[in-house]
Amino acid sequence: MPHPTPIDQLLSAYTELAQRPPKRLTPDRSRSLIFFTYEQTLAIGSGSTDLVPARVIQWTTALHALEAFVARNGRWPRENNRAERSSIAAEERRLATWVRSQRSAADLGRRCTYQLDRLACIPGYRDRPLEDRWNAQLLGYQGFLLQHNRAPVVSSESNAEKRLAAWAAKQRFAYRNRRLAARRISLLGQLPLWTWGK
Repeated sequence: MPHPTPIDQLLSAYTELAQRPPKRLTPDRSRSLIFFTYEQTLAIGSGSTDLVPARVIQWTTALHALEAFVARNGRWPRENNRAERSSIAAEERRLATWVRSQRSAADLGRRCTYQLDRLACIPGYRDRPLEDRWNAQLLGYQGFLLQHNRAPVVSSESNAEKRLAAWAAKQRFAYRNRRLAARRISLLGQLPLWTWGK
């Protein structure tokens, strides 16, 4: 028997939750069930959607468009503000903006658990991709320090070392301009051989 996918597990959990009496549901679970029920209605192609709130329809439509994009392209939509507007298709730019807005809304507590869990079912989803990337850079920098017992330098012949040195310079620049988060300051300050410069 095949191992259940994340979406199978999510749908199973919400199918079970839908059987509970409404009075025993938290507000978050009640709201989550609205999204779940609408998506199930679409999946089986039956039932009226007349009473479904427009925001639920819009969110689910965007979610399905995102899933289709990821399945078709094998990657998440990107928006590159440095690229010419015409170099990124309008659909991809729209989806990338939508994903960013979902992360912001989640940070503000404006997404129910089902919405967050449903997004997480799409392969490759990260709720904090920039933080994940920063953490990976930190680990790479730390690994270099431990292996070489010195800081990476920009004048190196190794491209990997140059990238680490440039990343460290960006962190120092952000620190001097008071744009570096306290968590990052703390983690960098704990590195052996780390200095903030002049």
